Amino acid sequence: FAALAKEARGRLSEFHTQGLSMTAWSFATASQPAPELFDAIAAQIISRGDDCTAQTLAIAAWAFASAGHPAAELFDAIAKQVCEHTSAYQTQGLANLAWAFATAGVEAPAMFDAIAKESSTRTADFKSQGLTNIAWAYAKCGHQAPQLYEAIAAELIGRAEHLSSQELANTAWGYATAGRSAPALFEAIASAAVKKIHDLKTQEVANLLWAYSTAGHPAPVLFDALAESAQRQLPAFNTQGLTNIAWAFAASGVASAPLSSALAVEVRRKIEDFNAQGLANTAWAFATLGEKEPRLFDSVMEEAASRLHEFSPQGLASLIWSCATSGRVMPFFLDSFAAAAQEKFELFGAKELSITAWSYATSRYVVPG
Repeated sequence: FAALAKEARGRLSEFHTQGLSMTAWSFATASQPAPELFDAIAAQIISRGDDCTAQTLAIAAWAFASAGHPAAELFDAIAKQVCEHTSAYQTQGLANLAWAFATAGVEAPAMFDAIAKESSTRTADFKSQGLTNIAWAYAKCGHQAPQLYEAIAAELIGRAEHLSSQELANTAWGYATAGRSAPALFEAIASAAVKKIHDLKTQEVANLLWAYSTAGHPAPVLFDALAESAQRQLPAFNTQGLTNIAWAFAASGVASAPLSSALAVEVRRKIEDFNAQGLANTAWAFATLGEKEPRLFDSVMEEAASRLHEFSPQGLASLIWSCATSGRVMPFFLDSFAAAAQEKFELFGAKELSITAWSYATSRYVVPG
């Protein structure tokens, strides 16, 4: 691939515009980094923009986003062309564009508005993957498109049983992240996900739990199934996934004693890999659920005590609240917390100050000196 990239880079002027985008697609699909080649392709596409078809530009955007190659001028040129000729794009192209710009983190509000307007009237023509990718993309970039979300929900409700496990999880995540209420869609996704429970990967389990908890949509049958699935796969979850599982059950007020016990063991096993936010959220979750897992709390607080400088004021408040709520009075942690918190008190909000005072009072612990 290195030799191919070098040869192609010197002869790009001989390529048709479709050949330029397909070359970028090939290197991106093969996961072969070629930054100099991508820079040269971007320059060629920009200079020959009027000769590029809608499909060529959609493929180029997808390739550059997939390759993780920044090309601000290229994305700006594509966004402008999309706004001027939105109706020329096939549904797959529209979905690829939304996904590419969201993945690349490129802000293009006018283009997202144009794609939303065009896609809202053509949802029946989209493949299911295209619709789920658009829902994910608009949520990822935080672009509001209420009519688009309503149209996608109406279309996907009847297709939910045929969505893949990844599409189900991504759609739920997208609607929850965007704050879009879609009860019928969430019911359809829950029903379909239960039937595919053995196909769900760890990320999909975590995303579904997070999505339903964030959306506040009760789905007891789904949560029971996800609890069993999560418990079977716990060793395969990374620390963020473990935190998300604990947080989701706590936020939903749903307890699963077998899962909680197994989760506590896995958290302790990976405790050194947790970041500060993960430690705070995990402690908060177990305390909120009222789970009696003293060894878990001891492990979390011991790990946190040596890293308190890494925590935000909100994280510190969650930790001390969890310590007090769990009934674990740990002098070594309370002393360390007091020293760290005093250095950050000016950053504490009223809520964090109140929680800290309540926690020490509840623990009936007075810091020496």
